[in-house]
Amino acid sequence: MRAYPLPIDAEAIKAVAQTEGVREFEQEILRRRRDHLILRVDRADLSKNVLRGFSAFDLFLEQHPEFRERVTFIAS
Repeated sequence: MRAYPLPIDAEAIKAVAQTEGVREFEQEILRRRRDHLILRVDRADLSKNVLRGFSAFDLFLEQHPEFRERVTFIAS
């Protein structure tokens, strides 16, 4: 088996991050969030650990019920 890493163009990502569309999206997230925000960013390979992340959030709420209705969870 061989690994084929995905190249990341950091300058392109910085340029996109500074666009008006991204600023508007950020404001929308901030407007909708509750007291706390958990942002989960998965790897490009969607088959890796996606369900584990949702299960972890469920476990978090089970162990800390005081955060129910107080936390916004975004998976990207």
